[in-house]
Amino acid sequence: MMNKEMTRARIRLIGNMNNYDLQRVMLNEVEGIEDRELKCLFLQVKQGILEDRFDHLDQAFDRMKEENAGNTYRAAMRSILEEIRTLQEERFQVLVQRADCEVGLEQVFVLGNLVRLYDSREIMDQAEAAMKRVIAMVQRSHENDRQDAWKILIDRISGSLKWMEKLLAYGKEMKGSSLRKLYVALISSTAKEGNAQEALERTLEAAAVLKGEESTDVYFIFLWETLTFLKQLNLKKSEQRKLWILILETADELNHVPAVAKMHVFLANYAMGESNFTEAKKHLESLEGIVDAYGYELLFEEHAEMIKNAMSEMKRNLPKAGKRSPLRLVEITPQEMEQFSMDPTIRN
Repeated sequence: MMNKEMTRARIRLIGNMNNYDLQRVMLNEVEGIEDRELKCLFLQVKQGILEDRFDHLDQAFDRMKEENAGNTYRAAMRSILEEIRTLQEERFQVLVQRADCEVGLEQVFVLGNLVRLYDSREIMDQAEAAMKRVIAMVQRSHENDRQDAWKILIDRISGSLKWMEKLLAYGKEMKGSSLRKLYVALISSTAKEGNAQEALERTLEAAAVLKGEESTDVYFIFLWETLTFLKQLNLKKSEQRKLWILILETADELNHVPAVAKMHVFLANYAMGESNFTEAKKHLESLEGIVDAYGYELLFEEHAEMIKNAMSEMKRNLPKAGKRSPLRLVEITPQEMEQFSMDPTIRN
């Protein structure tokens, strides 16, 4: 009989092998381990083997599908699909066993996966039970691990608006980056459902909570990243303006010149469309000061000519610009502006 160290080494050896059929034979030889630590290792290795096999079959199926060889691969493709379904069920059972075996953060990871798997199979009573179990476990975890545990759980269930809304009720127990991760996941899940207005409202709600919770630079990153996917939802500019103003104020506080310049473009553009020439002039004056110091190319890269023309067009519809608003300027890199898409539309 092998001792614990020999068994551990054998399990790891199985995981590092490249022969799936031999791996399955050797897994059967060590199955039924009673030691909790070794059992967890065995299940982790088995899950990895199943997932590697799944990926291999999935790629093989895609290749056959692309070749479109009529009946040539039909039987083989049917066989692959059957094995994939078997692997999915086996992986599911491994996760169920791991949920009772693992401890600490690894158990949070496994239970979070189970919530989504039960949900995908519409086994809602089990999904709810797994969710309650993992939340209770996070709440009982050591204070030093608790915020990491929340983040792991958020990662596992993000993308599902239903589960993110349930987790929002525990937001008061989260701090710093875990709280920010909660709101980012909630907003992106809301946006995924196509509810742009609600996504914006949740962004503004999150901004109010995070303002005093996060450092200014992290708070700014949250606003910046949120703007990126909210713009993709084609929200009305009158709604987006609320977020632009928040970003402008925070970017100015941080001396983040590219973001300041971009927000002045957005806000001047919007003001022109609303025939609010006083407001438009204010943003143009501020923008001119930045451009004089840094140039269009450094601030806007491939959009430089478009922004330059847009400013010229706006200025033709305004009284002569007066005294420029002073802005604190710092060194920047062109890469900082890359994730911003530009809107060339000027409404008169």
